[in-house]
Amino acid sequence: MSRTSTMRLQWSVGPLVLIIAWLATGCIGLWRGDYYAGITNGGLDTCVPFNFDVSIEEGAQIRGLAATTYPWGTVSWEVTGAIVEGDIHLQTRAADPRAPQQLIRWGGSRRAISLEVTEEGTAPGCSAPRTAVLNRK
Repeated sequence: MSRTSTMRLQWSVGPLVLIIAWLATGCIGLWRGDYYAGITNGGLDTCVPFNFDVSIEEGAQIRGLAATTYPWGTVSWEVTGAIVEGDIHLQTRAADPRAPQQLIRWGGSRRAISLEVTEEGTAPGCSAPRTAVLNRK
């Protein structure tokens, strides 16, 4: 095989290897589940923002964590929910008794690469319901 033939083969195989690696990475991503993260609007006063980190598991079940930082400290929240016909139903539950609310419900919709959620109702200290776009990681 001549040097020119070898170089042509390398240029032909190189992109093929990259495509196979890209597809394998995508398949592994689908196998491990869909992961999303984002932060709500809000300020560092009484209407603190939520930092979400969730995954969509088998059966369109949503599980994950959220965190809020108050002037007196950080609160961890357990996030649970489901996607029913494209509609998101979430709840965040805090175990810390200092949190102004122990349970907050969220609703929204699933998009191609994001989850869009809005707080149901308005939390104490907030002028409007908090919203977030959780982007796929």
